[in-house]
Amino acid sequence: MRGNALVLFIILKNARMRTRPYVFLANLAVADLSVGVFCVIPSLTTFLSPVWILGENMSYMTSILLLTVISVERFVATMFPLRANNLFTPWYVAPLIIMGFMYSKISLVLWYTIL
Repeated sequence: MRGNALVLFIILKNARMRTRPYVFLANLAVADLSVGVFCVIPSLTTFLSPVWILGENMSYMTSILLLTVISVERFVATMFPLRANNLFTPWYVAPLIIMGFMYSKISLVLWYTIL
């Protein structure tokens, strides 16, 4: 938990670290922090009250989606280094990250309505 907070602090503090890979890393740190907040804390509270359902799968799915986006971005940057800067612009990356969070939330809602 402290490591993710430290990563966020360093990326926000240093302007040189606000590049595309570090933005993905910061979003992964946010997703991992949300795992701690939305999964570990509710698991502890189930010992006190077994009726709390907070939707812990969203954080896991968001982490998986962000790791997939990071992997695709690194693959494109390795295989097509000249096209990578034009392909992954901030106007393209920001909606991609937002869509990852929205997709995980929508799929979580659909999962619980089907069950």
